[in-house]
Amino acid sequence: MGKGLFEKILFTGAVLLSTAAMMAHGQLDDIVHPLRTHSIYMPYIDQDLQNRWFDFGGDALINTNKYIRLTADAPSKTGYLWSRL
Repeated sequence: MGKGLFEKILFTGAVLLSTAAMMAHGQLDDIVHPLRTHSIYMPYIDQDLQNRWFDFGGDALINTNKYIRLTADAPSKTGYLWSRL
């Protein structure tokens, strides 16, 4: 594993740990602001069966106003929901 990749993994781990600690102490409420480009809201898809900010595929199931299910309850199924940004 290269040194650059190792440093990125360590940094990501530190960010996750600090975020988890802030959540545990209730300090994150003042910091979190939903971003339209990274948050998904109902209706999940428009009349063209697309979403402006997210791509989805594989075995993902999207019910317009109810839920997003990435896979059915079967081990051979895979689906994804990915931000376009």
